Amino acid sequence: MRSRRWIVLVAILVLSMAVTGCGLLQGVQEVTDVVKEVSEQIETPKETSADPVDVDADVDEEPVADEGVASDPDDSILEDLEIVDVDSLDSYRQLLIWAFTEGEETEEWAVTTEYARNPPAQRTHWRGTDWRGDISGWEMIQIGPVTYMRVSEEGEEEEWMSMTSEDAEDPEQQLDLYGLGSGEHYLRSGYCEQGPDREFEGHPVVHMVCSKEALGDEFTFWLFGGRLADGGVEMWISTEYEVQVGNITWWEGEDEDGVYHNWRTEQRVWDINAPFNIETPEGAQAPGLPDDVPLIPGAHVLTAMSGMASFEVDADLDEVLDFYREQMPEHGWTLQSEFGEMFTYTKNGREATLIFSEVNDKVNGVVMITE
Repeated sequence: MRSRRWIVLVAILVLSMAVTGCGLLQGVQEVTDVVKEVSEQIETPKETSADPVDVDADVDEEPVADEGVASDPDDSILEDLEIVDVDSLDSYRQLLIWAFTEGEETEEWAVTTEYARNPPAQRTHWRGTDWRGDISGWEMIQIGPVTYMRVSEEGEEEEWMSMTSEDAEDPEQQLDLYGLGSGEHYLRSGYCEQGPDREFEGHPVVHMVCSKEALGDEFTFWLFGGRLADGGVEMWISTEYEVQVGNITWWEGEDEDGVYHNWRTEQRVWDINAPFNIETPEGAQAPGLPDDVPLIPGAHVLTAMSGMASFEVDADLDEVLDFYREQMPEHGWTLQSEFGEMFTYTKNGREATLIFSEVNDKVNGVVMITE
């Protein structure tokens, strides 16, 4: 399914994003259940003054986006209105839901994120149901340079994997997760009118409703050269923070082969600059080596994961090899084999593999523990 391949690509590009919340898509009960699961540990945002979405409506029913739109938009508001980057925000929570159909196949995905600047941390939870009805997802928590991640299939969650790197960067703030064109782009398209809402999720807002013409030619790409039949964009822009706190984007049409496509996303943002902490997940192991595997003094860790570490040290290769020949038995390990600069040790059903090499007058080492 081509739409799914694009979603997977988006997932890879946004492994460092942010969101969580409680908006609902029409007719997407399974995604609603997923969002409820994710939201159990998160404060529920305030009720929006926007009309609630009917969760029992048919997926193919067009959203009511044009009712109540002001016929004469306030030009002075539009002139002053901007949608800015989120670099100035200290924290927020966000929910983003996709629902899309290609032919007779439908997929539904929900992404929730929390972001906090101090200390820098981010939690992302991605769950969905593919066109076969299979449920899968992943969760990632980054706190400073350390990242924890786990994958789930059909409700079964794997153990947390942890990692860190000397090149690790702080989490990036990102509210436009689906990348179908920025809100600023739509706002200046000339096809938007001011809507009736003045508040959304407790935020004073400017409400904008845009017709399908605002989507522009970029949707030819998503339809693979096909025809855009209908669509629209609805935005709620915070007048205090000048970021989108709500967005509904939808379109439908046919590709060049006549296959029907339907796409809808819903975004909600709340708890902007609210104080909250993102904690290390319960049961997760710190990245790096266990206590019974020594790290040679002076070593600089490059990358670490659960049961694995790579490092470099300013020392002679023979000095490093002698250190591990002596220290591994001291820590209860039994040598099984030594081949050049690679050692294999065992201890209580565990196996340790050590590999060393000389690079630029330093020694690089990799230690891996398996059970």
